[in-house]
Amino acid sequence: MLMPGFSSATIPVQVRLFIAIAVSLIVIPLLIEPLFQIYKTAARDEVFLILLSELMTGGFIGLLGRLFFAALEFASTAIGNFIGLAVLPGIPIDDFSTGAPLSALISVTATALIFMTNLHWEILEALFASYEVLPPQNLFSAQFALVNLTDTVSEAFLLAMRISSPFLVYAIIFNFMIAIANKLIVQIPIYFISLPFLISFGLALLYALSIEFFHLFIVGFANLIQNG
Repeated sequence: MLMPGFSSATIPVQVRLFIAIAVSLIVIPLLIEPLFQIYKTAARDEVFLILLSELMTGGFIGLLGRLFFAALEFASTAIGNFIGLAVLPGIPIDDFSTGAPLSALISVTATALIFMTNLHWEILEALFASYEVLPPQNLFSAQFALVNLTDTVSEAFLLAMRISSPFLVYAIIFNFMIAIANKLIVQIPIYFISLPFLISFGLALLYALSIEFFHLFIVGFANLIQNG
């Protein structure tokens, strides 16, 4: 429901359900012994609490990955504002809500890179490792979740600032130059003349920085999966 790539609204519900069933069947042989011992000695209400705790733990793991993509969408929306593309209407691709075309393009590219770099296998490996860090007999800890959530939000949005900072500098310099030109030549509608140049140079800057842009994001997302 929450993990990037697998939770896209464009993926049919049946496909997502089959993925969930397949992952569950993969996990069962690795965990059947310890889980059998837990459920054999636990009372019925304790089993219900363990199941609820496991659901919350799984949702929390998916939420951490979703936060990185939320930070990326924030950065891409800011970049669209900086280079004059925020006013264009968009279409919903990864979600049901519409957004700027540039934001949708960046989100889809980042999602595709997760599968191209085999990070989806790292996600499954992190799921298996979570049963060692958060064993089922230990119920969901709100304090542990909030600490990790705070750290992940801080890291994700710091990465978003690093990604979008060149475009912020570009927007400041470009608008400062346009403001000086407007003061010198008041009669010319400088906004309508400058907008094509703002978009053109902004897209050229995005093309020049795109490799480093997505490299920073994929490295940050990989560090979250492997070390988070």
